[in-house]
Amino acid sequence: MIELPIENCPVCEYEKIPSSSYYVAGPSRLYQCPNCGDFIITLMAYRFTPIINDLNVKALVSYFIRNNSSSENPIFIDRNKYEEIINTYKLPSTSEQINNLLKWFGRQSDNSLDTVDGYTKNLPALIGAKNQLQVINLLDQLLKDDYIEMENPSMDLRERPSFNGFCGYLTSKGISKLEELDRSNTIITFNTPVLSVEKFLKDETKNLEVKGSLQLDLNRLLKGEGKKVNDINVALSGVLKSITSFLNTSGGNILIGAVETDKFKLDEINKIEYKLFSNYYLIGVLVENNNLDNYQLTFRNLTSSHISKEVSGLVDIYFNEFEGFTLCNVAVNKVNHKWYYLDRKFFVRDGNRTIELTGEDGDNYKIRNKRF
Repeated sequence: MIELPIENCPVCEYEKIPSSSYYVAGPSRLYQCPNCGDFIITLMAYRFTPIINDLNVKALVSYFIRNNSSSENPIFIDRNKYEEIINTYKLPSTSEQINNLLKWFGRQSDNSLDTVDGYTKNLPALIGAKNQLQVINLLDQLLKDDYIEMENPSMDLRERPSFNGFCGYLTSKGISKLEELDRSNTIITFNTPVLSVEKFLKDETKNLEVKGSLQLDLNRLLKGEGKKVNDINVALSGVLKSITSFLNTSGGNILIGAVETDKFKLDEINKIEYKLFSNYYLIGVLVENNNLDNYQLTFRNLTSSHISKEVSGLVDIYFNEFEGFTLCNVAVNKVNHKWYYLDRKFFVRDGNRTIELTGEDGDNYKIRNKRF
């Protein structure tokens, strides 16, 4: 009798991974696979579909899971979902697989001198290849293109049908190719929709944040001496931190120009023009900078300097006129090609809050949510 494996991934066969019993539409298990990601699969989907013995199907389903699931919301695979994956999606083209493999090398090393240890049996699921032999062919192509070098350059990969482990490193040409891919082929899985102001001002959620200003110190303005002072720490602890966390999670929206009513007393907020809306004081962004072109330029400079120059292509800025105030909507797109850091600090979303992950916590998060 075929049963769901307990310690191995039922899709890519990665060994000794965490799993737990579920009962969703029948016997099921939740798997936390370093290759595929987190997912739930039913016994019926495993028992009565080619997932169990077809390498092509395994690669396709694993590739789909990696790009559509998360630890917070693991994808559920029953027989219907399986049919949808098989009939709707396809594996990457050969050139895309080569790029994925090169990106994998890049994730494992910081420069051309770093040696990368790998196993071809685990790479089909990661790069979208059909089988282990195809991974060998792709490695051979990277060698021919002078993008990588092997520790044993005289070894012909094709001479070892049972080839599994390998040890290699990126060349300077390979690093240049990776930089080219980062510039021209940044993967954005969807465009975050621009939300209405009313949607923002209901409740902050995993994908919604409301901030009073970009870098204007509102406490100093309203509770202190009443001066308008821009403080980089306001940006670092507010908008920039939220952008970084959205980039590292699933995208989101930030509305700038409104503050919760419990943050300032009435005699404090009366120092500037405002309007009460729901549980927020609308103050707009013109109180900070009445030149919107300069405001955008400041925003771009801050994100480029403290997160990455790539952010300008991943974040869209819109200005909304609402109740007589100009508000700024920052739409952060979801990405899956790399992780982002705010001055070397790693932030993610945890419910409706932003948290910093360090050490083992950060490493485990990246393992559970691997990126290409």
